[in-house]
Amino acid sequence: MAYVLENIVKFAGVPALSIMVWATSLGTDIGGNFTPIGASANVVAYTSMEKKGVIIGWARWIKLAIPATFIALTVSNIGIWVKYIMGFY
Repeated sequence: MAYVLENIVKFAGVPALSIMVWATSLGTDIGGNFTPIGASANVVAYTSMEKKGVIIGWARWIKLAIPATFIALTVSNIGIWVKYIMGFY
């Protein structure tokens, strides 16, 4: 993604590559928690629970993951916004 982000910064006039890198990194890392297969830790947790006889299913997983994922993404967005406003890029 580094080359894609670099080209976006060059051609679209986005002021800071650092902000784009942070946004991409946080969005993909935290956003992966939304589904059971979005992150490797989720896959491990999901299969461990199934081995112990606890069946969660996709619908329940997503229902439980929505609040945590959106809270984490909101906090990350606020952090990126503060970083941009303060000029730390």
